[in-house]
Amino acid sequence: MAVLLWAAVGSALGIGVMLIITGAAGRPLKLSTFALGALFGPVFSIPIAGFTIIKIKGLLAVVTFIAVSPLMGMAVSFLMGVAVTRIAFRMRPNPVKANRTFRLAQIFSSSFYSFNHGINDAQKTVGVLMLLLVAGSFLGKNDPIPMWVAFGAFGAIGLGTFVGGWRIVKTMATKITALKPYQGFCAETAGGGVLMGMALGGVPVSTTHAIAGSIMGVGAVNGLSAVKWGMTRRLVGAWLITIPASAAVAAVSYLALRAVVGP
Repeated sequence: MAVLLWAAVGSALGIGVMLIITGAAGRPLKLSTFALGALFGPVFSIPIAGFTIIKIKGLLAVVTFIAVSPLMGMAVSFLMGVAVTRIAFRMRPNPVKANRTFRLAQIFSSSFYSFNHGINDAQKTVGVLMLLLVAGSFLGKNDPIPMWVAFGAFGAIGLGTFVGGWRIVKTMATKITALKPYQGFCAETAGGGVLMGMALGGVPVSTTHAIAGSIMGVGAVNGLSAVKWGMTRRLVGAWLITIPASAAVAAVSYLALRAVVGP
């Protein structure tokens, strides 16, 4: 209930902020003004309240931030994209030089995102391996993480991304929206920032969800039509199927092993 309450508070504040911005800019009120405020408000109110006031933990935290993290990435990357385009409009840079500058900047933004990818996703594998080692009495619950476990998890996720990640990279880079260098920089920075915030809060989230939301957000800077929402619906559908499907496979595997080897 507390999470829903803070979501409502965030929506109200978000709508208020959007009304102030719209009024200051002298633009007419539209339904999209209220929709953006209602959507972006909880994106900031829930994490702030969740980590400082109500301090949600456990399964509730995981479920909450799996849903919130794509919206966080979307909101942050959208704001970054708007800021970059406004600054560029005033400076009127040479397009070739601007693209070259942001391509160089992407070396750092992609490294930042990759670092936080490892912090988030590789730690999940470490956690599962440690659970197995403790359950098998190979380690005590307070023992430090063996280095071979950490490096095994880091190496596995790096190798998996290198070998099988190209199709996902292609989907993210071309099939959600056509990314320009400045958009790639904003999306990677926003996605990495969301992952770092979640890692510092001790909450595991999906790196794919975070970066997909970030790409949608920065793509929407050029208008909603710039985002291929059909692909977005397919992604969301896959997310909704994957989580219960993974739980079902795990449950069936557990029951099968228990029937063979006993409790």
